[in-house]
Amino acid sequence: MPREPAGLGHRNEQNAWFRQKERDLESRRARSMTLRQRARAARIADQCGLLIFCQAAAATRASANHIDPVEHPAFELTLSEPGESAIDIDRSLDAVMQLENVKRHARDSEFAKQKKRLVAAARDAVRDAATSTASSR
Repeated sequence: MPREPAGLGHRNEQNAWFRQKERDLESRRARSMTLRQRARAARIADQCGLLIFCQAAAATRASANHIDPVEHPAFELTLSEPGESAIDIDRSLDAVMQLENVKRHARDSEFAKQKKRLVAAARDAVRDAATSTASSR
């Protein structure tokens, strides 16, 4: 391994020293990664071996008792859909209805305003027509 350059040595020596440090670091990373991968592979192999052993033991026990494991399971699993309580459903429906009532009230009040403006405009048009007809005679 090259030694660290002393003082303000040549640039080539510094570059060589840094390149060697990078190579050392990369090789350490590669070795540690290899060890991690080996450990992970060993754990997976142990888990697979245990699973195979458990399956073989269950099959042996079933055949020794002359029981088909599919017909007589050792456990029962009950699945049900996630549900909401009636109270939660009522609350959510009430909230939706309140929102819709507010929207309906806003639409109704806007419609009433437009109707009043239309009636007033029609009244003014009729009054203007009657006034112009009366003044022209």
